[in-house]
Amino acid sequence: MSYDVEFIKESLVELKKLDNSAKKIVVKAIEKVAANPISRFEGGYGTPLGNMRGKNLTGLYKIKIKNLGVRIVYKLYKEKGIMRVIAIGMRDDFKVYDDVAERINK
Repeated sequence: MSYDVEFIKESLVELKKLDNSAKKIVVKAIEKVAANPISRFEGGYGTPLGNMRGKNLTGLYKIKIKNLGVRIVYKLYKEKGIMRVIAIGMRDDFKVYDDVAERINK
């Protein structure tokens, strides 16, 4: 089952800030994962998050695009078939995870 992808306001801004070539790669990765966004331990593409440096990110998943150094964090709403992108950021000393923790605690 393919999930509908939604972006929160902040993640959409982050996507738009990427250069065009990186943006295409990120969008393609999100589309690929949306086809099967459940945990990779259950046969999907998502990598579940837990506690990251004292921040509870349980219930969220990440996509790593290693050659770009980009992390995409999303939340699944299985009953609604929605994959909500919470953050798109560079692998920069856990900054993307700090941003996610701040956004989910609003």
